[in-house]
This record gives sequence, structure tokens and C-alpha cells, in this order.
Amino acid sequence: MYKLSRAGCLIMSAKTLHNQADAILSIPHFSVGVLSKDPEFGAMFLNHLDWHCCNLRMMLKAEQGWHHIYSFISGSSLPGKKYDELHILLTASDDIALLDHVMDNACVLNVHHIGSRFSVAGSGATHYQWNSLEAAAHFLARLYVAREQSILLVDRSDELNWFGVELAGCAVEVQERSITDALSVLLRNIPQESQGCLLHTQLIILAGKDFTGSALAFIKMRLYKQLGLEPEVYLVLSGNFSGCAMTWMGYRCAS
Repeated sequence: MYKLSRAGCLIMSAKTLHNQADAILSIPHFSVGVLSKDPEFGAMFLNHLDWHCCNLRMMLKAEQGWHHIYSFISGSSLPGKKYDELHILLTASDDIALLDHVMDNACVLNVHHIGSRFSVAGSGATHYQWNSLEAAAHFLARLYVAREQSILLVDRSDELNWFGVELAGCAVEVQERSITDALSVLLRNIPQESQGCLLHTQLIILAGKDFTGSALAFIKMRLYKQLGLEPEVYLVLSGNFSGCAMTWMGYRCAS
């Protein structure tokens, strides 16, 4: 299980997916920073993230993952280490100039605007707009668990190719009783403004053990037909899951 090992720090221990003796790549420690101006706001985010991750892992009967998540307060000095990912939590009252001081601390910088529209700051970050803190936490919980448990290998090198480019990220989550229903609802719910000039897309699929390769090919074909891009797919299968859940992520230039 994920657990809060000390105030403001959510630790997920490293897990090796394959034996190095088999000459297969093992998963390294992956560090994630979360920065917020309000310590209570940051703690609430970590609690939501912990809760959603635990629920997903209980359903999947999964072991601990390899993401290590640390929380910091705006104004305090970040450690000199560079994080694989850094998440900034901003509300309407927060100063976006905060981003100018954290670029050197992240390989990938994500800014989550909670309850407010985002402003482009030239920080080279990917910006997300959320109606609530819990919605952001639920999205990240599903993303991190999918990265760890996907039966498909995903090449994430494209994400580093866009570092330094201001991106707008959009996430759409659906859950229905069948694969067909989930795909239909997903295609209807992708905002029209997020369908043009896409640079990169990803898709998380959570389904039962009866999910087939032909179903995956059909999903990718329908998305390519509507969006002009085939997504990178994280596929997580579980005998404890009924129906089909999908999370689509699309990225375009923010300017």
C-alpha cells in the first residue's frame, strides 16, 4: 500500500519488474515533486492521491510501485536534486511567477490550475486545468498505477522531446459497462478545442482479463480516425474489474 511516511511525503518503494540476469531492463527509482503555496492544500492533494492509488492497487492486487512522491511548500528551498517530474499546484490567487524558480529542478514540469484558467508563462511546462483538487489527484493516481502495471511497454522519450515547449494538456476519463460504450462516450467527451494541432496522445485502458488484441486495434483505429494521431497505450487488465475504464490524454502547444 502507499503510505504517508512523514508529514507531506508520500513514499512508494522501488520495484524491479524484471530480473537483470535475464538481460531485461529494470525499473529505477522515479522521483516526483509536488509544490504548493498552501501546505494544507498540498497535504489534501497527497491524501486524495494516496486514497485513489490504494483503491486501484487493492482492486489489481498489485504490489507497491516505484514512484517516490515528495511535497514542498512554495517559498521553501527545493533540494538540489532534479526530479523526474515536478507538479505545481496553483489556485486563482497564486502567482504564476513561481514557475520561474523551479525549471532547473525538473526533467518534466506539470502545472495544475485548480478551479482557474491557466496563463501561459513561458516556463516550458505542461498545463492542466481542473475543476477540483480531487480530479487532479484521481487522474495522476490512475496514470502512475498504469505506468507501473501496464502489460504494454510505452516509450516515454517523446515527453522529453517537448521539454521547454509550453503545452496544454487535456484529460478525459470515462467508465462504462462495455468496451464499446466506454469508447463511444470517450470520443464524444474529448473537447473540440483539444482535437486540433495535437502533438502527442496517450490512453490508459483498464479492463477485465477478456480484453483482446482486436479490441485494442479497434480502439486505436477509432481514435486515429477522429484525432489523426494514434495514442501510446497503457493497458492494465484485472480479473477483479468489471466493464472498461479509459483515460485519454492529449497535448498541444499552449500558445
